[in-house]
Amino acid sequence: MPRHAHKSEHNLSEQLASEILAGHYQPGDLIPKEMEICAASGLSRTVVRRHLGQLVDAGLIERISGYGSRVREVSEWHILDPTVTRWLSRYAAPNQEIQREILSFRLSVEPQVAMVAAQHATARDLVAIEEAFEGMARHMSEHGLPETRRLHSESDVAFHVAIYRATHNIV
Repeated sequence: MPRHAHKSEHNLSEQLASEILAGHYQPGDLIPKEMEICAASGLSRTVVRRHLGQLVDAGLIERISGYGSRVREVSEWHILDPTVTRWLSRYAAPNQEIQREILSFRLSVEPQVAMVAAQHATARDLVAIEEAFEGMARHMSEHGLPETRRLHSESDVAFHVAIYRATHNIV
């Protein structure tokens, strides 16, 4: 059964994603079955299926007919999907493997992206980058409160998005 009862439809996929990304469910583990989630959450089977479908679409789980849903290997997750990116920024901090993978990718890609952004950025792009950077600095000065860490993560994502947009590359 999920670690926390799901009180609303909105929280189900978020809760399961956070438990997977925090390592409560490891690759290869089965998450609770639909009917267990329905009983714990009070949600209909249709709603539970829709939320599990979001996790399938994100690549976090695979549905196995007759067995339930299994957590997929991190390498199979759709890391560039905006929903997965948001979940990673919110929930992945405790998972050192994911953090190492993200850092490795960032170290190999970001210098090139920054160079292209520097060549193509407009004044509007530079303002967006500066605002996001200031948001990171503001939230870093407030030290390790959970809400501050979340806001810092959101500012960090906004900073990188602003740099990527400054490249004016459609990808």
